[in-house]
Amino acid sequence: MVDVHVFRGMKREYSIGVSAGNGLVMLGREEEHRRKKKSLPAYFKYPRPKLPSYLVLNEDFEKTE
Repeated sequence: MVDVHVFRGMKREYSIGVSAGNGLVMLGREEEHRRKKKSLPAYFKYPRPKLPSYLVLNEDFEKTE
């Protein structure tokens, strides 16, 4: 069972859907990224993990309103 929590600007996003297959790929990449880091601050620093091209968004998801 997988439960996904999406955050934008350090706030939980509730109005987003994540497909099962794509969500699992993204979670796997995130886990690989986490395991390579030695501390929580290092985990949150850039660069972010690279996603497969089929998961890359065509717009910036960190837009501020």
